[in-house]
Amino acid sequence: MTLLFAFCGSYAMAGSSTKQNQPFDEVYWQNLVKDKQYNESGFIPPKITPKSKELDKGFKLSKPLKYGILFIALLALIIALYFIVKMIKSSKNEAVKNLVVENFELESLASIGMQEFDREINASINQGEFRLAFRWRFLKLLKYLEEKNLLRYKPEKTNSNYLDELKESAVIYPAFAMLCKKFDPIWYGQKILVKEEYLALEEYFKICEKELDLI
Repeated sequence: MTLLFAFCGSYAMAGSSTKQNQPFDEVYWQNLVKDKQYNESGFIPPKITPKSKELDKGFKLSKPLKYGILFIALLALIIALYFIVKMIKSSKNEAVKNLVVENFELESLASIGMQEFDREINASINQGEFRLAFRWRFLKLLKYLEEKNLLRYKPEKTNSNYLDELKESAVIYPAFAMLCKKFDPIWYGQKILVKEEYLALEEYFKICEKELDLI
């Protein structure tokens, strides 16, 4: 029995001596501690930060609130589309009006009756289109001047050309010169013309027509 214990003890000592003599496996050690941190005191356990309950639950909206936001967004889209369509229609109508006037200008004024001019002038005034009314009013005056043989209307002529032809008409010239001066910024410059300004210019038209009635 004494021999058996002595043999086991010597075997254990031999095994322990064998393990102590094995070389240090650095690769194995690096893989073992790669996700861990150490300082002089030893291993530092990672800090665990509890998640917020609000974040875990997530941001959730109630169904009435979701439908309310959806309704407001849809209403805003409809309103935006309405104003876009209205602006497009308005620009098209303005372009058509301008085209109609330009087409009339390219024709001989003799082919347009005074009643037709008056109809277009009144329609423009009723619609609040005083800039367009001024345009029709000016063309009507050119027609009247041509009928009185005070000028020869041609589409390629400028207002300065018409003023040169009227220099001998001392009575009509000042009023007509004022209308020509206002014409370019109003029509070609697209200056906004309000009712009060149009009525003030109407007085110059009346002065011209009153003098033409006497010829």
